[in-house]
Amino acid sequence: MTSANPYLPIIDELTATTATLRETLRDAIRESSIGDAVLTSRAIGDRLGIDKTLAWAVQRMATMHDVAASLGCLPGRRAWTKIIRGLRQAGTSHATLDRLEQAVDALRARLESRGIDREVLRVIAAGTLDSAEEQRRHLNLRRRFFDAARLMWGVSAEGVVVAHLLSPNAKDPDLVDCTGMQVVHGLERHRAGPPWTFYYSQFTHDGHGGDQRRNADPLDAEATGPMLEDLSSPGVLGSEILSARHGEVDVFEFADRAPGRRGPLRAVFAERTPAAGSRFGSEQDDRVVLVYADALPMAMCVFDVIVHRDLEGLGTPEPYLAASVDRNTALRYRLRLADQLRLPLGSVGNTEALREELREGSRSLPAPLDGCARVYRDLIRRAAAAVGATPEEFTIHRMVVPHPPIPSQIVATLSLPTRPASAPPKRRRTRRAST
Repeated sequence: MTSANPYLPIIDELTATTATLRETLRDAIRESSIGDAVLTSRAIGDRLGIDKTLAWAVQRMATMHDVAASLGCLPGRRAWTKIIRGLRQAGTSHATLDRLEQAVDALRARLESRGIDREVLRVIAAGTLDSAEEQRRHLNLRRRFFDAARLMWGVSAEGVVVAHLLSPNAKDPDLVDCTGMQVVHGLERHRAGPPWTFYYSQFTHDGHGGDQRRNADPLDAEATGPMLEDLSSPGVLGSEILSARHGEVDVFEFADRAPGRRGPLRAVFAERTPAAGSRFGSEQDDRVVLVYADALPMAMCVFDVIVHRDLEGLGTPEPYLAASVDRNTALRYRLRLADQLRLPLGSVGNTEALREELREGSRSLPAPLDGCARVYRDLIRRAAAAVGATPEEFTIHRMVVPHPPIPSQIVATLSLPTRPASAPPKRRRTRRAST
């Protein structure tokens, strides 16, 4: 049976080293005056002259065979100095204390070689994400991953706003149009390097491993592509941001910076896919699946699903994070979404209906994306106008993901309502939009 604990390989690797430390610590305690007493944290604290918290950690390290649990209370370097000094004063021999110091150093060396510190040890010890405290610890891990990623790869963004605006098709009310939008805010290169792909043009697929159907049109009819230059940083298209084609996929890449420009950039994209999918469910397809493939280190991603009031039967989006199992998954969907690995990160955000946001203009986006709130508001107005609507006719469902890990995908599913009995059935497979 497969273990549900994602840290089991690390635990197995540390089992022998942890067992050596446990046995050596027991020998040191037996030789000391503590060996004559019942081995409790109070007795350890009194005999070694250490506080009760550290005494509790010593008692667990010496008695617990559960490697993950004992690692969670592993004392730090200064604490071990106090423990060894107390054991020496309590009568433990120099030879045994030398072996104890060697066992401590060996375990710490193994941990440091894997980049595992006290924060990671607490997460390993918990092995679960049921509590808010464990979710906070995992967020700290993702924040550290973001810091390391932007240093290693030399590229990052303050954040990305991803939005899918769903509206009824003007020619066929049984179909839904999808307008995909992205605001990439605070895009930076920290050192020179090859072009970095950060935007994939919108396409639809059938969700069953079938061929793609790329029929997205630029939101601006006068534009040659999905990038909106008037909302982006001036003069970046064709110099710092390049349009390219990888196989059958249209992409945009962040190239080296133009001479004299050092500040962060903004890049805004919008594409509309008419008749992206059915408005009603069937036995073959009963959901709309919206996907954002994350390939850029960022501090925050805001994922919005913007639904026209005539489509409220679609229901509330259900979001989650999925691991990109192979490099082609996000682009070609060779694997069904059901076969993809959901990342063991617990709850990544709450989907909230922000019914008043568009009517009031735009509530400030969460930091660090509040600096692009005006641009995002203008983008939504354009997208609504392109389908003959106003922003007040839509509802926003929002998911906020701080420091999303990469490579990963943010996925939101909406259940399709049943076709009314009065409406004749149509043979059409639901298409899924992706950006």
